[in-house]
Amino acid sequence: MDPNNHSYFMKYLKNRIKRINKEYEIIECEADGCDSEGELYWAFCKNGYSSRSYDIPYEIQKRRLDIYDNISKNGFKYNETTYYYDHDKLKTLILTLFK
Repeated sequence: MDPNNHSYFMKYLKNRIKRINKEYEIIECEADGCDSEGELYWAFCKNGYSSRSYDIPYEIQKRRLDIYDNISKNGFKYNETTYYYDHDKLKTLILTLFK
């Protein structure tokens, strides 16, 4: 099934991804040295995660791929029916939604 054509799934997915993006919103940064490209910053996110600021997009992508893995293995349950989606379309959708 094409995930783009299932409105309940799309609503669920948009809410999950918005929540992930919000959790990884940077609330504080502090300078932490520099390299050949300039200053480096240590970033603190709303959800308590902290790392170099350039690592945060990778962590967000990792969380999105966790959603993909879960839905790929278990499907999406709605009204006591489990839906399974085309894996390639699902992965593309999850990684590109709200970029």
